[in-house]
Amino acid sequence: MHDKKSILTPEAFKNQIVRRIGHEKLFSWANEKGIKRWVIETIEKGKIPEKHEHLVALAQALEVSLDWLLTGEDQAVNVEGIVPFQSPEEREYLEKLLEVLRNPNTKRAIQENIDTFLKVPRPEVDPLPVKKKGVVNHS
Repeated sequence: MHDKKSILTPEAFKNQIVRRIGHEKLFSWANEKGIKRWVIETIEKGKIPEKHEHLVALAQALEVSLDWLLTGEDQAVNVEGIVPFQSPEEREYLEKLLEVLRNPNTKRAIQENIDTFLKVPRPEVDPLPVKKKGVVNHS
């Protein structure tokens, strides 16, 4: 059975947006993201924008799901089912990486660092030997 989630109150809606962006930056952030000023003014007045397209634009600009934007909840993705962990340390750091990637204040820096790290040449590793008719071939 599907549990119905409650829509946030207008005050809670505004507060979670402000927590992600910062109140003093709300209008400049909206301008930078292409969100119409009156949408932010609506939120500032204690209302939730009514049009679906404005809610979708807000969710995309915030880099959150529409579900999170409206309810404050999100269906968590279990990365363990997607990525096989090779060690507890790998799991720990993947969880930390996801945490900083989901923070709009650190996301860009992490993305730039990952791009830089990927440019570093990887050490060459001998391919696994391939067996062909009882003969081991290393090429």
